Amino acid sequence: MAGGVKQRHLRPIVPGDALLITRSITDIYEKRGSSGALIFVVYDISVTDEGGELVMQQTQSRIIR
Repeated sequence: MAGGVKQRHLRPIVPGDALLITRSITDIYEKRGSSGALIFVVYDISVTDEGGELVMQQTQSRIIR
């Protein structure tokens, strides 16, 4: 289940760009909901171009029952 997304674009992506996408887990935590335990997983995603320049940065959270 989606928990939320924060996204930041630093420059437009154009046809022909070679991009590298890196995703890493930055946090895992538990919260109690009315139906029981919920596990939250937070990811940071970075997109860079061939020169290593940051093109886009995103933080995602997922909720697991």
